[in-house]
Amino acid sequence: MSNQKIQSMINSALELQINYLYLCNLKLTEIPESIQLLSGQLENLYLKNNYIQKLPEFLLRMHKLKILDLSNNQIKELPDLSCFKSLECLYISNNQLTNLPESIGNLVSLNKLIAHDNQISHLYFSFSSLKNLITVNFANNCLSSLPNDLENLEKLLHINLSNNYFSCLPDSFSYLKSLKRLYLSYNQMEEFPNCITSCHLLDNLYINNNKLAWIPDSISQLTNLECLNASFNLLETLPDSFVKLTQLQELYLNNNKFQEIPYSIKYLEKLQHLGLHHNNIQYLPNWNWNWYLKELVKLDISYNQIAQLPDKLFDNFINSKNFRVLDISNNNLIDLPNLDKFKYIRNKTFYLHNNLLQFNQPHQKKLNKFIITVQ
Repeated sequence: MSNQKIQSMINSALELQINYLYLCNLKLTEIPESIQLLSGQLENLYLKNNYIQKLPEFLLRMHKLKILDLSNNQIKELPDLSCFKSLECLYISNNQLTNLPESIGNLVSLNKLIAHDNQISHLYFSFSSLKNLITVNFANNCLSSLPNDLENLEKLLHINLSNNYFSCLPDSFSYLKSLKRLYLSYNQMEEFPNCITSCHLLDNLYINNNKLAWIPDSISQLTNLECLNASFNLLETLPDSFVKLTQLQELYLNNNKFQEIPYSIKYLEKLQHLGLHHNNIQYLPNWNWNWYLKELVKLDISYNQIAQLPDKLFDNFINSKNFRVLDISNNNLIDLPNLDKFKYIRNKTFYLHNNLLQFNQPHQKKLNKFIITVQ
């Protein structure tokens, strides 16, 4: 877009008293100076997907800004942002930032801070005055620590720290009483951060792709947890207290070191999706799955060392209205329960490929009706 057209847009916004300006995807290398004409009225400024490298001084005089979107640019450094007392949403993701200035701690109205996909290695600001924060996203950076002053973030609901270098969390994390979603995937954690068990409203926890060898009993305090992803760790078992996570609907434990399905899982009555693929499981429990796990929709136990499919599991899969997907591919199965029961299967998906099964031709035809691949 030419400078003339941009100027025309700004003039129209000035004339119509419009409080927002959308200048995205325009290949801008700098912020047009004429924007300052709107300093008395502009509240929302969108500048994402350009080639902007720095923020001009005149932008800092736009005190009424509530939303500033600078994502997907080439900004390496932020100036003092203390002037933006009304700023509620700051989007600075996908830039070239290596740190965030102390002045961000003065943005008392801020409720959303989105800074993922930079090279941020340190946060120089304090969280103590950011009492209105609801969402924070620092994913895909170079952080290894957070300031230990999170106790005033009473409204914080979501925080994403994935793909960083965290090995622990500050003790003040335990004050995040409203927190509902926490993303800690792809970090360097060898111990489960016990401080998060005080976040009793947490309903989604992603702690996959770390180095966890165990989960503490205190996880039982997260009684509102609905989704837990602890895949790609070093886990071999779950604590007995896991049975208290009665709201859990999704549990992903794939790519760990489990040799059996943990006994506590059978008491998770609301569980719908259970992922245990890529472990070292050799035997499956002969539970009455429909009795304990009435809501189960999908069970993925592929890529293990299972040689036999228990009768009860097979019968429950056939008879359950909810249980629709069973993946036992890439195991060591040499036989299946009574194949005549397969005719009762309706609207099911049964993955059996890459096992040691052999069928005669009539049975092969029956199986092909509902099994994705049989080899």
